[in-house]
Amino acid sequence: MVYFIQRIYHKSKMELKEFCIKLEIDYTNMISKFGNNEMLYNRFLKKFLQDKTYSELENAMGKENYNDIEKTAHTLKGVSANLGITRLYKLSDELVKLVRTKQYENLTKTYEKLREEYKITKEMINEL
Repeated sequence: MVYFIQRIYHKSKMELKEFCIKLEIDYTNMISKFGNNEMLYNRFLKKFLQDKTYSELENAMGKENYNDIEKTAHTLKGVSANLGITRLYKLSDELVKLVRTKQYENLTKTYEKLREEYKITKEMINEL
């Protein structure tokens, strides 16, 4: 009976390869960066959910604090790049560039895209 329940539970979880495909992550490259250890990569993805950078970015956006927007977007860019979350990386990079070039009128639109991508990423990590 326990084996049957474990199989059902296991089947309901998303597999790492499927996760990578859906988020356009280069699975082979990322697993090799983590010593060909899927469990280690999965553990770092789960730690991403605990990272406070996104909430700090959200706070900075609310206050229109451009220095903090640049700093937190840059941090999110690095974390995303290290985990291979390319779409989130690109949007974070775009935010950094907008602040550095003082194109503040475009921040909200880019941030909205980033917020949606972050939400999708977070939901999918929770499915792992």
